[in-house]
Amino acid sequence: MPVRVPRSRRAKWSAAAVLAVLALVGGLFLTFNTNTFGPGELCRGRLSADDVRRAFPGAGRLSDKDAEQDRSCTVERTAVGPGTSDVQFSLDVEPESSAFPFERGTWAMSGSGDIISGASSGTTGERGGWLLLPSSCAALADSAAPASRPVLRARVWNGTAEPAGLARLLASAAASLTAGADCRSNPGEAPGDVLPASAVSATDTADVCSLPGFRLAKVTGPKGQSVQERTSGSFDSAWFCDLSFTGDERNGPFTRLAVVKDPELSVSLKDRRVEKAVCGGKETYFLLDNADYPWDPKERAATGFPSEKELSDLFGRAAREALDCS
Repeated sequence: MPVRVPRSRRAKWSAAAVLAVLALVGGLFLTFNTNTFGPGELCRGRLSADDVRRAFPGAGRLSDKDAEQDRSCTVERTAVGPGTSDVQFSLDVEPESSAFPFERGTWAMSGSGDIISGASSGTTGERGGWLLLPSSCAALADSAAPASRPVLRARVWNGTAEPAGLARLLASAAASLTAGADCRSNPGEAPGDVLPASAVSATDTADVCSLPGFRLAKVTGPKGQSVQERTSGSFDSAWFCDLSFTGDERNGPFTRLAVVKDPELSVSLKDRRVEKAVCGGKETYFLLDNADYPWDPKERAATGFPSEKELSDLFGRAAREALDCS
C-alpha cells in the first residue's frame, strides 16, 4: 500500500522546489546578465561598469579585450534571455590633423550630434563620438607629428548608445588616460557640459536656424523638396545648424553652419581664412561648409539658394548682430 504524504508536507516540498528554481534562475541571471560576479572596472581601470551601463542601458555581462594597450580597448556586453541585447564598442586614441574638427567637407561635428563643450570638447551620438585631448597628450596617439591633435574616439559597433551617458564615459576615460600619461591640462576641472541636438524641424526662411535676422529667399530642393534644419550647442561655446532637404537622408545636409567660441575647438581655426569677430569679449568664428553635397552649380542655382559668398555674408551679418559683436 503506497505511503501517503500529508498535504502540508507536500505543500512545503512544492514551495521549496519553487524557491530552488527561482534561486537557480536568479543566479543564472546574475552570472550571465550582470557583473555581480565579474569585473567592476574595464580597460585597465579607465572605465567603470556603472559608466558603461549608463551609456548603454540594459542587462548584460561586461568584458573587455585589447585592454593591455593604453590607446585602445574594446568592450562587449553579452546578455541571455528575452528583451536583452548585445553591445560592442571601442575606445581609441587617434591622431587627427591640425584642421580637426573643421576640415572642409568633412566636419567632425554639426547640428546632428550632441555637443560637449567646456573643460572638454567633442560630440556624441547613438553610434559613437569623440573628445579632444590636450595637445600635450600627442604621445598617447602614437604620433610624433607636432601639428596633430590627439582625439579619444568611441565607435559603437553593435547596439546604440545614450549620448549623454557616452559623453560621461568618454570624459571618465579621458581623465584616466591623461592622468596616467601626466598630460592633463586642468586636473581638477569637471567634464564639459552636454548640449543635446534639437529635433529636425521645418525651416522658416524668415528665421533660418532660429538665428534672429538670418533670412533667405524661398528655397526648393532639386526634386521640389522643402528645407529642414537641426541645431545643437550654444552660442556661448559652439553652435551648429544643419540645413537639408526633406527626404534626402542619403546625401545629408547641403549646408552646415557654425558659430564657435570654444577655445579648444577654435585652435584649428587660428591660422585659416575664416570670418571672425570679438563677441562678448571672446574671439568668435563664423563658419559654413557645403563642399561635400553632390550638386552642380546649375542645379544649386535652380533651388534659389544663394551663392556661398552671399550666404556667408547673410549668415555672418545676422550672427554678429545677434551676438552683439564688435
